[in-house]
Amino acid sequence: METKMIVAQIFGILGMAANILSYQCRHRKGVLRCQFFGSVLFAINMYLLGAMMGCMLNAIGIFRTVTYSHVKKPSHIRLANGLFLALYVLAYVSDFTWIGLEPTTRNLILEALPLVAMFAITFACSRSAKVIRRTVFISSPLWLVYDAIGLSLGGVICEAISIVSAVIGTVRYDIRKESETTAENHDEIAA
Repeated sequence: METKMIVAQIFGILGMAANILSYQCRHRKGVLRCQFFGSVLFAINMYLLGAMMGCMLNAIGIFRTVTYSHVKKPSHIRLANGLFLALYVLAYVSDFTWIGLEPTTRNLILEALPLVAMFAITFACSRSAKVIRRTVFISSPLWLVYDAIGLSLGGVICEAISIVSAVIGTVRYDIRKESETTAENHDEIAA
C-alpha cells in the first residue's frame, strides 16, 4: 500500500473516531464540536483519496458546524440552511465542471449520495442532539456506499459504527428519557 493511501486511511480513522464520539455527546454543542473535527479529518481523507465531492462537502461541513454552534435565531438558521444547501449544490456542479469528473449516470448518482446526506445533516444540525442522532439513519447509509466505492476504510467503518452509536445514543438519551417522563406522568396521574 502506498504512503499516500496509508496517510489517507489514518485521517479517515481519526475522522471516524471524532464522528462516532459525537453521537455519545448529551448536548448539541458537544455533538457539533466532535463533528467539526470529524469534518476536518474526513476532508483531508477524501482529498488524499481523490474523492473530491466528499472533500468539498466535508470542507463545507466544517463551516456548517461552526455556524450552527453560534447561530440561534430561527431567521439566521433558515438563512444558514439556504447558504449551505446552495454550497452543496455548487460543490456537486463543480465536481463535473471545474474538477472535470465525467458526468456518466453512475457518477451523477454516486456523487449525489453524499449530497443528499449533507442536505439531511444540515437540517439536523440546527435542531437538537436527538434529531442529529436520528438523521444518521438517513445520512450514514448514503455515505457508507460513497465511502466504500471511494475506498475510504475509515469512512466505511465510521458510517457502520455511527449507525450503531446513534442507536445507543438514541436509547440512552432519547428513548430512556421518554420512558422516564412517561412513567413520571403516569405516577402523577395515579397519585
